[in-house]
Amino acid sequence: MSDSDRATIVSSFLQDPRDRKRFGALFGLSLNLTRAFLNKLKSLGWRLPVYDNDDERSISDLAIDILIELFKSKSQRPFYIIYDFYSRQGIRDFDKDIDEIYDQFRILLWSSTRQTLYRLSSQENPQIANLKRRIKDILKGDEYSFYGNDKKSVYLSGNEISLQSDKPLIPKDNLVNIVETAYLRSKTRSGWCRKIFNLLGEQSEYCGILDIAVLIDTIVSVNARHVELDGNYSANLPTPQTSLQQTIIKKATVRALDTVKSNHISHFLEKGKMTEEESKYFYEAVEKYLLDKGSDGTTDLIPEYFREVTPGTLHKDYQKKYKYIFETIINKADEYFVNYLKNNL
Repeated sequence: MSDSDRATIVSSFLQDPRDRKRFGALFGLSLNLTRAFLNKLKSLGWRLPVYDNDDERSISDLAIDILIELFKSKSQRPFYIIYDFYSRQGIRDFDKDIDEIYDQFRILLWSSTRQTLYRLSSQENPQIANLKRRIKDILKGDEYSFYGNDKKSVYLSGNEISLQSDKPLIPKDNLVNIVETAYLRSKTRSGWCRKIFNLLGEQSEYCGILDIAVLIDTIVSVNARHVELDGNYSANLPTPQTSLQQTIIKKATVRALDTVKSNHISHFLEKGKMTEEESKYFYEAVEKYLLDKGSDGTTDLIPEYFREVTPGTLHKDYQKKYKYIFETIINKADEYFVNYLKNNL
């Protein structure tokens, strides 16, 4: 394909971005260009988050991730990033000087590729990001209730009758002490959260409500200090410190989820051992379990994941009705996940 043909593809799309064929042609061209840019950066010594054992396919996956960001749309503003770029260049007529339009598009792609790689290289520490996610997930469970319409504060549902909402919020220093004590008395993240609120309920001078952002910030700081002191992260799974490791772990997670869905969840569904709705709960629980496993090698107790994703009405039937099925699915996912990492890390 000549540069003239490429310029025509870009110009045609910009004149009518809602045309599917024009979009498909531009996306295909963009994918080829972005792959070429990534290979060039790799040759210059950039460390790309790709799989060593499937390099070209992984570069294509990375290129698609970059393009998904570039081709984003807003309501009434399709592909606003692209059009805003041309607007800044003073280009608004897309049927004129199409060679210049194509040159500018290459500049935009090159810039987007590098910016995405910079962003990926400076992501939040995966262990911290996962801990924040887990705490947020736990606080959305049936054990907890939001306080206020903005849903920025939370309390333990069982403490509702003794919230003392007329009392002040606990000061940060006092909260740190409670979170620290709860950490030392708990074995799981779910238990840690529960213990924090139970200890808070014993503080008669403060209300039993916590600002979610403050709570998460305190939990992260206490967790970080103990990780440094006692090496809390499991040695069974390498801590994912590089982009390559993170990419492989993500792939292991996806493969494990696909495997249990097609082989095990579907089996129990066919046997009538679970409903379609229950299968969705179990799939979500497996995903949460694997995200924890892939972050630092540690997980909560398996029943905690069941409690986290299912309605409270199902909890009393866990031992009799769900335990075998649920734990079989989790264990099969864990087995596949660990074996995949052993073969690829």
